[in-house]
Amino acid sequence: MWIPYHCQLVHGWTSLGLKTNIVAVIVIVPAILWVVPRYGIEGAAWLWVVLNTGYLFIPAQIMFRFILTKEKWLWYRVDILFPTTAAFIIMCLMHETQLENSMDRVEWSLFLAISLFLAFVSSVFVCKQIRSIVLSVFLQKTSYFRGKI
Repeated sequence: MWIPYHCQLVHGWTSLGLKTNIVAVIVIVPAILWVVPRYGIEGAAWLWVVLNTGYLFIPAQIMFRFILTKEKWLWYRVDILFPTTAAFIIMCLMHETQLENSMDRVEWSLFLAISLFLAFVSSVFVCKQIRSIVLSVFLQKTSYFRGKI
């Protein structure tokens, strides 16, 4: 949601972000107070998912109605759907390989870190522009180190 928010700021439209955040606080604080005692940390995590999904669809729709009107579906498809799908597939595969009961906390933390890293890398590499930037930086760094060895 960083891009749509900054587009609003660049266009001088600060009221949408302010109103969105005020509504989010008014809704999320009582929701946390109600959900957490009943469902614990998982309930709080699901509230976070719902909040960010709301940010993705409600203020973004309003913003795209007035700013970057022709970019909306390209943004949803290329910048949201593709990376999210890639990360989701990796996380599903990692979920299938997990052996949570046989791992201690350190092994479980390492497994989660590796899973998140792979999900992040898969998200980056399905985005053409980000992939080209990452590859060019990586190739520059490796060519620098090749000269030093």
